[in-house]
Amino acid sequence: MISENSRIVAEFNYVNEFYSRTSIGAHSSWRFGKNIRLQTSYIREKDDENNPVDVHLSNMPADSLSQIITDDGYFTISTAIADSSGDYRSIDGRWVYAGENRGTHTVYFYRENRNGGYVRTYNNEGKMLYTYAPEDALSQYFPRRKISLPTTQWIGTVDLELGQKDKAHGVFEGAYSGFDPNNYNKKSRRITPALKWDATVPLGKIFRLQTNGWLKDPGFAAFSELNPPGL
Repeated sequence: MISENSRIVAEFNYVNEFYSRTSIGAHSSWRFGKNIRLQTSYIREKDDENNPVDVHLSNMPADSLSQIITDDGYFTISTAIADSSGDYRSIDGRWVYAGENRGTHTVYFYRENRNGGYVRTYNNEGKMLYTYAPEDALSQYFPRRKISLPTTQWIGTVDLELGQKDKAHGVFEGAYSGFDPNNYNKKSRRITPALKWDATVPLGKIFRLQTNGWLKDPGFAAFSELNPPGL
């Protein structure tokens, strides 16, 4: 029963997705006798560049998207779409409201945390429209949008365990990781290796020989033990 003393907590996760994404994972383990165990894992997340869910990306040719290179994976695109029944016209490089269905473009405006763009107003019929007024304190709407590039990330590992922990024992882990910063450009793909080991050999009852360490390519994305995907 909800009362004035009740405390309601709402939690949610939000992801600004521009593409549909598929994720797959697999893990297998084999044991051969008491002294050998082999494990393999594979995880991949891939954005579907052929079916973007964003209307603005759907109107851009893949060839132009393949040439984009950014440091953070984001780029900005115009949100004006040619439309003979649109509401806006371009005049001196600015979008001007021409009346309903009297323009040459349909323009989508997005709010940014900065001034210098367009203000949102309403006409006599209550229709929302945008006017360029860079000096206005509420001029935080722009005909553009920050979009992320479609990416693919994967990692595959092979773990080999030899011996027994109270005797001679060693664990050797090898991995390859792959990252495509732009699925439209297959030449941007990066594949990098890594290796980790930890081995111990007893030398009598008092001494033991131990070695551990790792080697990895500077561009390796991640190197940690992969947990089997939850089913």
